[in-house]
Amino acid sequence: MWMNAELERQVELLFQELADKPPAQRERALNERCAPTPELRERVQRQQALHNSSCDPGLRTPVFGRETPATAQSLPLPRYVGPYEILKLLGEGGMGMVYLAEQKQPIRRRVALKVIKLGMDTQAVMARFEAERDRRNQRRALTEEELLRLLKVARMRPLAEYGREISRKDADSKRSRRSRATWKREPLTIDNLDEAVGRARKAMKDNPDLIAHLERTGQERALMYKMLVLTGLRKGELASLTAGQLDFVGSVAHVTLNPADEKNRQGSSIPLRADLAVELSAWLDERLGDLRAECRRRRQPIPALLPASTPLFHVPSGLTRIFDRDLAAAGISKRDERNRVVDVHALRATFGTHLCAAGVPLRTAQAAMRHSKPELTANIYTDPKLLDVAGAIAALPALTLPPKNAESPIEVAS
Repeated sequence: MWMNAELERQVELLFQELADKPPAQRERALNERCAPTPELRERVQRQQALHNSSCDPGLRTPVFGRETPATAQSLPLPRYVGPYEILKLLGEGGMGMVYLAEQKQPIRRRVALKVIKLGMDTQAVMARFEAERDRRNQRRALTEEELLRLLKVARMRPLAEYGREISRKDADSKRSRRSRATWKREPLTIDNLDEAVGRARKAMKDNPDLIAHLERTGQERALMYKMLVLTGLRKGELASLTAGQLDFVGSVAHVTLNPADEKNRQGSSIPLRADLAVELSAWLDERLGDLRAECRRRRQPIPALLPASTPLFHVPSGLTRIFDRDLAAAGISKRDERNRVVDVHALRATFGTHLCAAGVPLRTAQAAMRHSKPELTANIYTDPKLLDVAGAIAALPALTLPPKNAESPIEVAS
């Protein structure tokens, strides 16, 4: 059984390695690699024949339901794939092609799309592809202490950037002190953040409007992070929210997603914690005040309410880069010792992990995460490192043994 599994693995690896080589090079490689194992050569040739018979001999694998010519570079790129616009071909390998694509709604971002060739989409290959994707996308949940540091940095860093200390790179340099090559700005940390904000306020004391703008940017960013952590929203879903989708009336405040903006296309209603609802309501009141002030300045009618189509947040296109800088300033590693990554989507994993750590039943956590399967909630979006395993063990019943020198009564038959 082991020999069969090992042979299948060698066949798959060799087939993928030789798939794009010219026939002459493929034949030479087969002669060199398969000389000790004729069966390996036969199996690779058989799989190559099956692959060639899956499409016309003069054509390569169909891509997106279209037949492609002998090289992917000569194929006019497909215009769109779902919500993504194809920009260019990044590369082609034995398993498929990788394209650079751009998504414009509800958030603007660029991604790499990998398309597996027909004939390569066997169950074994797809299982390995999914396993690699899961390992690559495994996120680490943040602790409560890390979240507090992250929110503080997010709120203060926009203003603190203008108060970073300047130090000389080389004290013995003969260049002018004004030369950019002789000085650098010290990085922001959680320890020097307050001092940097103080220096920024002092340096920009004659520009209160800029200070107010930077403070508002930090307030908005911290509120975005907090909403991602306390609702489990995805970044694109957060970017799609408008003022009209929030409802603070009733016993439980909630936000309703548009079906087109949600991954499962269901239009879910997501409850909001009471403290988060208060902050969001205050945020919308501030936005309404800004709108009224702008209307007065332009001598336009003063609105009574914020238009329902007003975006809840201005989610920047570079949020991923901003988040990474906030992590660095908060002293949070991008990857941990398990190679789990911390990114914007890790806030969703943090939401799921803290639900589980709080003792929420799996079925309830699954509903809160809006997952189709409980396995996804338990295995992918729950970080076992933050679970209280020691506390769970301590809750087991105590099995007390009798003292070592205690003697059991012995009955003696008469």
